[in-house]
Amino acid sequence: MGRQIRAGTVCEIYERKGEWLFVDLGFGEKAVSCGISKGDGTSMEVKFEKLVQLAKREAMKLMPSPLNLVLEAPLSVTFDKDGNPAPRCIDRRNGKQRDWYRYAGPQMILSAAYLMRALVDCGIRRDVILFEGFVSLKTSKTKHAEDAKALKDVVWNRNQDCIISPKRLKQRKSDRIESSLKVMGMDFGIPPVIMP
Repeated sequence: MGRQIRAGTVCEIYERKGEWLFVDLGFGEKAVSCGISKGDGTSMEVKFEKLVQLAKREAMKLMPSPLNLVLEAPLSVTFDKDGNPAPRCIDRRNGKQRDWYRYAGPQMILSAAYLMRALVDCGIRRDVILFEGFVSLKTSKTKHAEDAKALKDVVWNRNQDCIISPKRLKQRKSDRIESSLKVMGMDFGIPPVIMP
């Protein structure tokens, strides 16, 4: 049976099967811009290429259990009925906004695309199940590893109030939602969003 990369489901968050890798994505030339928190409690901050190598190593393990990969990046996008970018319901709250198509959103989509392309091309040996993390509307500046750990805490505590199903991401019924990586030929589906 071939291994696949696909969007996870809300139920899979609660079941917590397999290994988990929580990633606060970054994409900088010299900066240590990525935070990682593993299910075993290990947390670290690394440059993008080190993250790619670590994720490939995890995906290449010959194991029957999946690798659950949580990426703090817009893995879904919405468009209005006219085809224009539209914010998702999670992109704006409490007077703050972090629309997927502005600010760092497009950069994180590009970072996710390069990471996922590396996984697709390496010939994964176990299923990889994707989840989106969203830590962008926080009240104070935090380190990348802290953001990754905050995502892990939601999953480990099974905090239902902090998990948004894909069908709840649209602001309006007429909006269209799709995978942000679809345009790059990697449509893994629309995962639920984990929001600390």
